[in-house]
Amino acid sequence: MRKSVVIGLIVSGFLLEFSGESQGDLVQASTWHHGIPQILKHTKWHHETGRITFGTKWFSLWGPTGGARWGIGQTNVKYEVVGHHKYKISHQDSHSFGPTISYAKYVSYQKLIWKWDKSSQAVSNYRYYHWG
Repeated sequence: MRKSVVIGLIVSGFLLEFSGESQGDLVQASTWHHGIPQILKHTKWHHETGRITFGTKWFSLWGPTGGARWGIGQTNVKYEVVGHHKYKISHQDSHSFGPTISYAKYVSYQKLIWKWDKSSQAVSNYRYYHWG
């Protein structure tokens, strides 16, 4: 009887040890990935005055008039998964010196919410709708 209790305690100790290591792996899983999230690749979105076009490792922000109408390409794109279909995206355009942080939430096939970082001048939520 005592022998089976001791063996049970040893086995449960090993199980607790291995489960602790697997939890450590989960913490490391939320890292930065290069490129565009799979769900956004090769899609186009629009709202009242602009649009976003996603490629594989880049995206372009399109404005309503002027030079921005041709699209400002965003390079050095990295993303981090924040939640289910929620992404923190780091990107840089040719006019800025450092990376800009944006947040994207894929709501459905027809709707995407884009939010600029609070440190940006353009702090607002944009609802984009699937286009094309």
